[in-house]
Amino acid sequence: MSHERRKHLRVEWVSPGTIYVGDGSPGRPCLVSNLSNGGAKISRVDAHLLPDEFMLSLSPRRGPSRKCRVMWRTKHDVGVEFAEPFPTAGDPPKTRSRRVPANA
Repeated sequence: MSHERRKHLRVEWVSPGTIYVGDGSPGRPCLVSNLSNGGAKISRVDAHLLPDEFMLSLSPRRGPSRKCRVMWRTKHDVGVEFAEPFPTAGDPPKTRSRRVPANA
């Protein structure tokens, strides 16, 4: 029996995505094969051409692009960890804190 080491529940997910490496080049199409709050498996890429960190854009309904760190690579797949996990239903909404001057 194998022990699951993932921190987040993974779901099978077959959806197009776009990888942006931040060098001004056009986005690279990819396929997001599975997805969790903490990361994803990205397929149909030349994994050796990707930098260790990049931005992944999913469909607009999934929110803004996610900063990714490569955790593993094969020839055409990469496993990535998101720099910031997706919010879950129980997470409080993020608000910007305002600094109030000390003399106010």
